[in-house]
Amino acid sequence: MQRHQFSAMAAACLLLTSGEARADDKEPRSDDRAYSLSVGPGAGVIPTFQGADKSRVIPLPLIDGRYGRFFIDTSEGIGVDILRDDTFRVGASLTYVPGYDKDDVPAGIEGIADTAGARVFGSARIDRFTFSLGATQSIGGAKGLVADAALSYYLPVTPNFALIPSVGTTWADGKYMDNYFGISAGEATASGLPAFKAKSGFKDASLSVTGVYQLSDRWTLTGNVSANMLLGDALDTPLNEEKWNPTGFLGVAYRF
Repeated sequence: MQRHQFSAMAAACLLLTSGEARADDKEPRSDDRAYSLSVGPGAGVIPTFQGADKSRVIPLPLIDGRYGRFFIDTSEGIGVDILRDDTFRVGASLTYVPGYDKDDVPAGIEGIADTAGARVFGSARIDRFTFSLGATQSIGGAKGLVADAALSYYLPVTPNFALIPSVGTTWADGKYMDNYFGISAGEATASGLPAFKAKSGFKDASLSVTGVYQLSDRWTLTGNVSANMLLGDALDTPLNEEKWNPTGFLGVAYRF
């Protein structure tokens, strides 16, 4: 699983559980309390690795806690907001960068350990649109840099239900691409696949829709479906089994 797939689900759902978006709002609004907390269970369906033709179900609990400028959430990790108001957000965090198990890839291909990443991010809201940018540098395991961008639109459907369609893309440097999509000479011998050197570039584009149903003032049900299309060397690698990678998420959160 790549970070983009993880964060696409988590970010969309955390926007809705954190009090920043309510189905009865005309537009997202920020929570000006000194502290806030939303938690709840959730589960996601993801490919076993990006480009795989098989999927698996993973637990994905929703966590969104804030105290002043400090936060912990499923999307961005643990960090601090340098700037946060009704229009702009800029911050830095320590976040989760998923790898994959060697049992999930063709025999002879080595796995990649989960690790942590240093992340910077920013977003801007204009009317019902939100544009976001971010970059994550892995600090262990699979070294490399990933940058992501997304544009979403907040669409109220009823007083208790809203949809948020979104488009996004991810760019990765050569080190990251080769770690995830390359095949070394040793792996080629062990797996029977041709050796492959993956280069930097855009690795995927995505289209997703998130739905939120406000069960009560404190309970929120959220769901997300996404289609991720591989690009560049992420598509051309011999490891690739599917050009399109669907994902899904369903969860419920309680706001304290």
